[in-house]
Amino acid sequence: MEIDELTLHWLAGYLEGEGSFCAAMPSMSNSPFVCVKTTDEDVAEKVATIFGNKHYQGFNKGFAEKGWKQSYEAKMTGIRAIALMNALRPLMGTRRQTQIDNAIASYKGDQLHALSPERRAELQQRARSGENVLELAKEFGVSKSYSYYVRNGEHEPRGHSSVVERHPSKVYVVGSNPTTRSEDWGHSSMAEQLAHNELDLGSSPSAPTTTLLVNFPLQIQPTTLYWLAGILEGEGSFMAGSPSSPNTPKIVITTTDEDIAERVAQIFGVKCHQVSARREGAKIPYMVSLRSSTAHDFMRALYPLMSQRRQSQIEKALENYRYSPRRSLTTEEVKAIKKMLFDGIRIKDIAAELGVGYESVRDIKRRRNYKTL
Repeated sequence: MEIDELTLHWLAGYLEGEGSFCAAMPSMSNSPFVCVKTTDEDVAEKVATIFGNKHYQGFNKGFAEKGWKQSYEAKMTGIRAIALMNALRPLMGTRRQTQIDNAIASYKGDQLHALSPERRAELQQRARSGENVLELAKEFGVSKSYSYYVRNGEHEPRGHSSVVERHPSKVYVVGSNPTTRSEDWGHSSMAEQLAHNELDLGSSPSAPTTTLLVNFPLQIQPTTLYWLAGILEGEGSFMAGSPSSPNTPKIVITTTDEDIAERVAQIFGVKCHQVSARREGAKIPYMVSLRSSTAHDFMRALYPLMSQRRQSQIEKALENYRYSPRRSLTTEEVKAIKKMLFDGIRIKDIAAELGVGYESVRDIKRRRNYKTL
């Protein structure tokens, strides 16, 4: 099984928020699994493609009557799931690593199908004599379904061997070098205004994928950006600024995993905050929030990596955003702003008349900047 490095990081981020790493049942100890359940069919299809299988509709009895969305699932089971878990583990948070360890520990595949012909014959004879198949499966260290195959004298399940031990497969991580994608999301002047705000992931097969430069105060690795896209796909929110502050779009993520919140906060260059639990006894949630121009730049960088639903959220969040180069105000502009504030003119009206940012006027009013003028 091969998976490119960027896809692996995206999958790690998404499974961090929306995935499940489950141990095998005692009667099927060769079947730990990784699964995803989501209402975004395109995301389920993408995950299923990475898993190497197909996604399918979840069983949602009565959901339509309640107005709930159809869910979709993608799942990987057995030794391939173990291989994927081993590849993902270094990229996951503490809680998910514990789940992966438990799932891997439940796997007994190395012993499950090492029955000699004599042991197989004994199992078949005892099963046909009426002994409980489940108890026999536990005694012989095989799965219940395998015991039924032996009892009935059928061919063994595909890929199983009664004498040759099977060992978990491996996931081979290969390099990836996706081409830059740039879209105009319905904003007539946005492409020109942000002509230098481009995503550069390299243009040749030999180009390195270790550094990604985006035109805001941050250098971010492609693997980090893909991981961020994955976690925000599952747990993030992309919101527009208020009508009075259209240049303050916001990205928010809330999680009960403090280490994940701190990692996102480090990428954003902000701090994570503890918020109150919704009910007594619930886990403590942590929130990370990013707003204004930096949030805008991240949304632009993340947009090509997101699902259709998330792309729609980003489009709405940036619909009224107007890019303006950052600059220092002149002495005359500061004095004019202070006079207009003294006269009782609203902040947004001052910003519109003078062609400056809302935040610049607001900070002057709150005496955060230009106190001496």
